[in-house]
Amino acid sequence: CLGDSKVLLQAPDGTVRDLDPFENPQEQATQAAVAALVAEGILDPAARWTRLLPMLRARRHEQNTDLRPSVLCLEPRGPFAARTARATAPPGALLLVLSDGLYRLVDTYGLHGDASLLDACRARGLDALLDELRAFEAGKEAAGLAAKPADDASAIAWRFA
Repeated sequence: CLGDSKVLLQAPDGTVRDLDPFENPQEQATQAAVAALVAEGILDPAARWTRLLPMLRARRHEQNTDLRPSVLCLEPRGPFAARTARATAPPGALLLVLSDGLYRLVDTYGLHGDASLLDACRARGLDALLDELRAFEAGKEAAGLAAKPADDASAIAWRFA
């Protein structure tokens, strides 16, 4: 795992394990900054973005110049500080590796928990989850919940036969 990706494994009985329970401290700082701006009455996404941009750029610079980067970057200064996990997956299990952008359905917007996210992935597929995310982001309910109105949202789902 790199950066703030998420790796979830759902067993055939529906139980879910977070294989990389990484808590990104920068995400917490960003959410607090967004909440403070909303509390100030700055509801316009463009105005919020302008105010947040120096903090976000500083963090990106720090990540991209680290001697052991924990995120993908164009010119890494050294080996990636990847996190690893190992698990045994029985037939019928579902592994979901997703970016923080798609995981907003859980941790930012509260539309799903880990189990319901995996259930929805199994039943409706990744395209439907992306559609659900983008539809929510386009609505008024998402205003003020995130630094930017949409983030990268990518995932790989693997069903074990």
